[in-house]
Amino acid sequence: MSRPILAQVKEVRFVRKTRTVSIIGPRYPTRLILERIEKVVSTCRTADFPVTLVSPEPGRIDAGILDDIGRVTNTVTRFDPSGKKV
Repeated sequence: MSRPILAQVKEVRFVRKTRTVSIIGPRYPTRLILERIEKVVSTCRTADFPVTLVSPEPGRIDAGILDDIGRVTNTVTRFDPSGKKV
């Protein structure tokens, strides 16, 4: 998103808990921003892998290791709620 477009809006908020986007500003730049967000989100995907693919000792994996894996693979890497998948 170009800075001139972003400069035209007063506020852009992402509310993770409710999964909403709030943009305060003129209609045209707001629509451009929403279209760009939609394009990025539509290309995202999720994949689950057994934690044993990361390490034979899953109990030894911490958030720092997952951050490093994410940095190397250019992804967001995290445990699922059960702790058995990443």
